[in-house]
Amino acid sequence: RLRADIAADLHDNIGSGLTEISIISEVLNKLIGNSNPNASEYLIGIAEKSRSLVGSMSDTVWLINPRRDSLYDMLQRLKDNTKDILAAQGITMNTNNKDDFNKVFLPLEHRQNIYLIFKEAINNSIKHSSADKMELTAEIWKKQIKISFYDNGKGFDTTGRYEGNGLYNIKKRAAQIGGELEIVSGKEYGTNITFIGSI
Repeated sequence: RLRADIAADLHDNIGSGLTEISIISEVLNKLIGNSNPNASEYLIGIAEKSRSLVGSMSDTVWLINPRRDSLYDMLQRLKDNTKDILAAQGITMNTNNKDDFNKVFLPLEHRQNIYLIFKEAINNSIKHSSADKMELTAEIWKKQIKISFYDNGKGFDTTGRYEGNGLYNIKKRAAQIGGELEIVSGKEYGTNITFIGSI
């Protein structure tokens, strides 16, 4: 009940407030027009930051909502979050969010970290891979879970100069919940990111 109340309060108060700030900033920017370039630049920055925070707040509200604790919900959220941009870029993404995953419930910490791992993976793929096909799959056996993301893009060197904060962060998230993250990527076979851990 407490989690549901917190989710509702965050959505109704902070989330709506940030949305309002973004809208007001955009309206003010239009009113100013070209008369004050410096003010316009600041207002654009406020609007962009507000939209970014709205997105983060939306993830937080979803994560703590007790009605969204299942593996099915998590896979669906990952798919829904990017469906518009995927469609706009002509990218298809298949998922196997089976109905029986509705009965697989993940601890909050696991759900948060796994969600953010694969949100980062999908976003990076959209930005850098030039892929036109993606797959997000999950398997459950006993108390183990395996989640894999694949794209057919140009790949990257996981051991070279492309090893940045993004890869470090998702590996750290996997370790925080006692899991392992395998990243395999190359020009000839795209990228495959796999998480294996206990639930």
